[in-house]
Amino acid sequence: MKTKILFLVLILVAVVVTFQMNVKHERLDNVMLENLEALSSGEWEGPIVCIGSGCVDCPISNVKVYIVTSINGFADFD
Repeated sequence: MKTKILFLVLILVAVVVTFQMNVKHERLDNVMLENLEALSSGEWEGPIVCIGSGCVDCPISNVKVYIVTSINGFADFD
């Protein structure tokens, strides 16, 4: 009886260990987290201008435009 219980416990441990080894643990490192933060935050300086019609979403009017740009994006070189 003890040998059957020991055998079942050993099989259970082997199954648990095998399952834990096969599960992939994805770890987000600091660089990836910083990239996600940078992508989620806005980078616009000044008023936004949407030009033309195309396939880019305009953040102001939620229509498809050709270019989304900032008015003073290049004016800061003075």
